[in-house]
Amino acid sequence: MSKNTVKLIIFVGALALLIPGSLIGFRTLSDFIAAFNSGADPASIFRGHQLAVPEREEARWLSFDAEGSAPKQVEREELISAYWLAWESLVRAHETGDPADLPTYWAGPALDAARSAIAGGQTIFTHDGHRLRLLFFSDDSSVALLRDENFHYTQTIAGTPVTLTATAEVVMTLDNGFWRIRQYILDFSST
Repeated sequence: MSKNTVKLIIFVGALALLIPGSLIGFRTLSDFIAAFNSGADPASIFRGHQLAVPEREEARWLSFDAEGSAPKQVEREELISAYWLAWESLVRAHETGDPADLPTYWAGPALDAARSAIAGGQTIFTHDGHRLRLLFFSDDSSVALLRDENFHYTQTIAGTPVTLTATAEVVMTLDNGFWRIRQYILDFSST
């Protein structure tokens, strides 16, 4: 066998291995890139989070005279929007029985209380008349204490719809870009 024949056999053998190997490598690289491009739906990072400032009859600020620093207009809008959407997510969770969206607006003991209310079979139908007073706003804009005065909501208790009036002291924290209700204390009076 001549030297040129051996070189030709080596070349053809290498070519026979190189073509499938490069196709497999290209396919693997293509799948890897496609996995990063298809990933999570980019809009999913905003799941349940939008700036939805409620109408004046639904919720409004009564005062901003708070201890700590004074919130900017955009911070006040973010706070009232998150507070309103927290109530909306609670109503939605009661309607559907699915608490999956609650961690977007609720955290800590408040989230635990909301989940146990849903598991306990309580149902909230409506809520309105939220009148908010800002009592404290931290210097780093990450903690807010507010009072929601004499708001109304309809709830089923033992299968009977009852309209309740409550005043709430609410602690909200800014976690990963979301304002969440972390703690609250309700003071009830029945109407």
